[in-house]
Amino acid sequence: MAEPTTTDPLRTKCRPIVRAGEGWTGILRDAFPRNRYGIVPVTLQLVRAPFKTIFRLADDPAYGNYWTLLLAITGITIVLLYVTLPYIFNLLVGQELVTVASDGQRLRMKFQLTQFAALIVSTPAQYYAFRAVSPISRSPRSYVKMAVLGNCYNLLIRIAFGLLALVVGVIVTYARLPMHMSTGIAIEFALATLCNIVVAYELHRRFWQIPWWKTLALMSVFLLIATYLIGPQLTHMAEGLDQFDSQAVFGR
Repeated sequence: MAEPTTTDPLRTKCRPIVRAGEGWTGILRDAFPRNRYGIVPVTLQLVRAPFKTIFRLADDPAYGNYWTLLLAITGITIVLLYVTLPYIFNLLVGQELVTVASDGQRLRMKFQLTQFAALIVSTPAQYYAFRAVSPISRSPRSYVKMAVLGNCYNLLIRIAFGLLALVVGVIVTYARLPMHMSTGIAIEFALATLCNIVVAYELHRRFWQIPWWKTLALMSVFLLIATYLIGPQLTHMAEGLDQFDSQAVFGR
């Protein structure tokens, strides 16, 4: 009986066989999957019907890509708001507004860091606090998914306000309207923050099915904790943004 022969893959002269889906197109499919849980489909669903999408995915045990979605939208937000839009704005209206843009960057970054820190630190406490006053029972996983997807939608809101601020800033500058750019940045930040708070309030009220006054009371407590306990701990991180120069990314 003949002994079985083995072929050393390092010595074979045959070309390696690339299976379907393992080439460069497979990488693109991994980044932008066509299933309903992919980053692009879920983002579009958040834009079209935010509350309906958040509640549906929070209650869907098969959905588990919420952390990936948050990382993707966070990366897009950082690149767009803190690098690309300030660069375009300074390119269009002049270098004298670099300081104003940097102030806006520090303000947005500090708020964003506070949001993420509050999401990580206070989410368990928020879950048990809302569960104690709610007539329904929700799992920790469904609540975390709701909170993460809510943050994703709030980031999309900030992107929209950032784009709007860019357009308004260019119009105000070229039309020479009597409005200081720092005032415009403050208004844009205040409106975006107000929208984020309203979204978080409405998500918790509907998710837990509790009266408005209970939602408002609990949200106010955790908002104060995030502002006066978590926020100051991040001040030194925000101060490091003084050295941030978006033009350095472009080699200038």
